[in-house]
Amino acid sequence: MNIEDKQVLLFSAGRTGSTLIWQCLKELFNNPIKAHPKEMRQHFAKKNMDCVITERDPIESYLSFVRCTVLKGDPNGFKKKINEKSYLFSECLNYKNDLQYISRIKKEYSGRILNLDYSKFNNNYNYIFSNFESFFNIKIKEYQKQKIINKTSKSTNKKTQSKFKNFNSHDTESLIHGLHIVSDCDNYYSQMLTKENLEMLKNFFNE
Repeated sequence: MNIEDKQVLLFSAGRTGSTLIWQCLKELFNNPIKAHPKEMRQHFAKKNMDCVITERDPIESYLSFVRCTVLKGDPNGFKKKINEKSYLFSECLNYKNDLQYISRIKKEYSGRILNLDYSKFNNNYNYIFSNFESFFNIKIKEYQKQKIINKTSKSTNKKTQSKFKNFNSHDTESLIHGLHIVSDCDNYYSQMLTKENLEMLKNFFNE
């Protein structure tokens, strides 16, 4: 079997950088599968294909999830409304359930797992490439690396997202949504919360 034909599964909660990692995998393997907890439960939990899991600070990924799914990606609406309890806690239980399911999969999944940390791969392709090479036992040539960077960079993805008005629409080739990317900052979302709301979310996700 050619390495390109290897079955690879990408699994994550929403808004953990999984689209970028899927784009990179897509340049190395044929048809990598991208799954969130719902799809994992239905189709892939009992599989044993190599699995890449992306993870991110739970508060940052949760708040990003609220911006994209509740507020349709609107960054201005997010800034104005996120400290309102009806928005702040609108999806917290569902999202926490997703995170708990991911922890369960990490313990029970029968295939090999590569964990990738958003704080380390955000704006750092060397981290992505070195982990891919080690985990998949492959050598990515320099021209391949540059091709991947060119096709998946934030500047490229921002050009793609500019074609769409909100997060409800997306590009089927890259899986980039409208308003998909709004910042390079790792704590972009949590810094907009009041101290009280930030502490409440920290306590909730740490329980």
